[in-house]
This record gives sequence, structure tokens and C-alpha cells, in this order.
Amino acid sequence: MASRQRYPKGLTVVPISGLANRMRVVVSAVVAARTLSVPVRLVWRPSWDCRARFDQLFLPLSGEQATVENGSWRDTPATKRNLCLPLLLRKRQYAEEWRCYDPGFHPDLKQLTTGHPSLYMDTCFSLGPYSTDDLRKTFRPLPTLQERIDSVAARFTGKTVGVHVRRADHVEAIRHSPLSAFRHQIDSLLDTDEADSVFLCTDDEHVRQYFRETYGERLLTRQPHLERHTLRGMEDAVVDLWSLSCTNRILGSYHSSFSDTAAELGDIPFEVVTESETPDKTPDTMKRQLVFATNNVHKLREIREIMPADIEVLSLADLHCEGDIPETAETLEGNALIKAHYVYDRFGLDCFADDTGLEVDALGGGPGVHTARYAGDDQNPQANMKKILAEMKEKTNRHARFRTVIALIEKGEEHLFEGRVDGIITTEARGEQGFGYDPVFSPEDTGQTFAEMGEQAKNRISHRARAVQKLLEYINKTI
Repeated sequence: MASRQRYPKGLTVVPISGLANRMRVVVSAVVAARTLSVPVRLVWRPSWDCRARFDQLFLPLSGEQATVENGSWRDTPATKRNLCLPLLLRKRQYAEEWRCYDPGFHPDLKQLTTGHPSLYMDTCFSLGPYSTDDLRKTFRPLPTLQERIDSVAARFTGKTVGVHVRRADHVEAIRHSPLSAFRHQIDSLLDTDEADSVFLCTDDEHVRQYFRETYGERLLTRQPHLERHTLRGMEDAVVDLWSLSCTNRILGSYHSSFSDTAAELGDIPFEVVTESETPDKTPDTMKRQLVFATNNVHKLREIREIMPADIEVLSLADLHCEGDIPETAETLEGNALIKAHYVYDRFGLDCFADDTGLEVDALGGGPGVHTARYAGDDQNPQANMKKILAEMKEKTNRHARFRTVIALIEKGEEHLFEGRVDGIITTEARGEQGFGYDPVFSPEDTGQTFAEMGEQAKNRISHRARAVQKLLEYINKTI
């Protein structure tokens, strides 16, 4: 009989999220290994937002009590996509496991490692303090990448300002750090002769073109591969990060760790560019904050469109919690409560979460709680629509309903709100807007699918809008 794998005693840390967040986890773990005299096994697993091994980007760690490994599938953080199977495999191998570990809310590392023979955690947070020198010694780009960095930096003067404009799907950066604010800050530096050139890093080609038209020959930029799920994209991310660190100061986007980490590497000034001079709200203009337990950009945008202006909706990304929350209940109510409690119990913040199901009469109320994974665990919307249209092909009863259940955890108390919209499953997909099953669901008395309506029209009648309205009625009465 093959013996089960045994891990070394000490701490196993799995960095998650993008490059900059992983770097902070790794360097702080290296420092912790040294200061706490605890062996640390770092497992750098490639993922969709960081598709590269540590050794494909950096030189090996040297002379440390911490090691970096590629690990195996059993080291992977537990998510709903992998059915939490890695968690089950690890049950007998670790004394304790912490998912989305956050030292700001969880016990500190010294307390956790005392008396535990083995401990597992995945996290995107720094585990403790570290210095610029620690960061530079831990992360040394491969020679081929360092040559590219040196080539870029050779174009800089002593007054080159680094600018990092985050766009893509980063909702908070788009909202709080508009291009007009960047232009105001840059123009001020150029007018006062504090800067004579601009080095731009961005994930948006429209932004790059805007800067070219605005600053002409004073703009220095690269044409990187932007796909972080490729090795080439990750190599370009390293080149951009280290090149930014060679400028004389950095102007960065709101809530983006990339520019902050570059400033730490270069030990240079860093400023978050926001629409107002001070990003923090004054007491008179403070918005009510609620966490929406999702990283689904479509859901987040829809909820924010519905919410009144005096309520600020935060996402899981705003808490740096980017892993999937397991949805193991057999009801929409159960799954919504699981997700809301996941945030409230770990972060102590009032939180709401939703779960939505499409219930089709001819399919016995299915797919119901399995709506997102109807055609497979990859949650492919096109495959889901194709399957439901195929199963409904010969059905005469096409009545269906969308049902959303919102669970709110407020000061430890549970509250449930339900929204429902009735309609039919169409015979073919219609419309280009919306997401999920929107092209095949037509609300009754409309003659259109959700995907044909447009976002504003849908938000007036949708199941989620109706559930949110009940949530708002409660909030306005109590919070």
C-alpha cells in the first residue's frame, strides 16, 4: 500500500491572486520564517490571473528557511470549481487550515504556529512587516527579464514619473481614478518642472492611445502582452513592475497593489490618484457601506446601478478576498447565507449575498440551485443556454421564473429577501446585452428577452432588482 504524502513540519503558504499580491505574501513569509524560526513551504501555483511558475520569472531563493515549490493539485486552494476536493485531501495532513487568511482579522502568525506541527493557509495578504531590501533580495528577475528591464529604464531621466492606470475589470479603479484625475496630476508635475517625461503602464490600449495623443514625445511606454493567463503576459508584468520602480515617483490607481508594490521595490514616493484631492470621505459625506459577497463584475455593476447613491457597495475584491466561496447548500436560501456568513465571520463587516436560480416548470423546477453549473462546473453561459434550449425543444409548457434570494448579515442577525419574475423560455437566444440566461428568458407581458431590453430596463423589473428593493426597504428602516 502506498503511503500517503507527508508535508514537512511548519507552515505551508499558498499565495493567491495576481503578481503583486503574491509577492507580498512570499516576502512576508520569508521574513516570518527567519524571525519566528519556523520552516515555511511556499507553494506558487499558476492560476488564471498569474499563469507562471515562480522559477519562470525569478531566480531561486537563497539561504532562507523558506522554500518555494510548484506543489501539486492537493495544494490548490479549495473552491467551488474544484468541489473543495483539495480541502478533503488535506484534512489528515494539517493540524489547521486557514482560507483567505487575513492577519488583520485572524490570529497572528506567531500565535497560529505555536504548538501546531503543520499549518496550511492560502492568502493574498502580507503576513507581516518586511523591508524594501527584503523585497529586492527575495525577488530577483531572471537575467533575460532583467535585461529587458534595464533596456526600458535606460530611457528614463531623473525626472521621469511612473504612471500605472488600471482598467480592465477593476471597477473601483475605474470609478475612483478617472483619466481626468491622472492628467491633472501629471500636468501639475510637468508645469512645475518636477517631471519631464511620463512612463505609462496600463492594461487598456485606449488609455495608452489617449496618453500618446496628450503627451506626445514626453510619453514613454511599452506594448506589452496583457493576458495574465499566459507566460508571456506574466513576463511582461514583471518587466512593467520593475521598470515602474526605476522612475522617480509613481502615480497609481485606486485599490491597485501593482503600483504600490513597484514603489516599494524602488523605495520611491507613491501617490494614489483620485478624483478629489483626498480619497477619504468627510463625516458629512460618508456613504453607508455594505459588502456584496461576489467578484462577479456583471452582478456587481447591476447591483450598483440599482442601489441609491448614499450606499457604497464593496465587493470581495475590495477586501482582497478573491477566492471562490463554496456553495454547498441545496437551496438558494442556504447558499446565500453561506456566502454572507463567510464574509461576516471573517471580516466582521455587514454583508449581503445572493443566489439566483432559473426554475422551469417543464424541467421539474430545474435547473434551480444548479443554474450556474447546469452544463458543467466551468459555468459556461453559452453551454448552459444550449443545453436548456435542447431540453425544451419539444416542450409546450415553457413557463419559467427567475428567483433571487438575498441574505443579509447585519450585526450578526440573518435576514432573507426574495425577488421573482415570471416568464417563458424562448425557442432561441435573442439579444446581445445582459449575461447568463438573459438571451433565452422573456419576462411575461414584455415580448422581449432580458438581453434585448438593455440594462436599465432590465434593472427596473428583474428578480434581483425586486430582491434588492426589499433589502433597501429594510435598510432604510433600520440601518
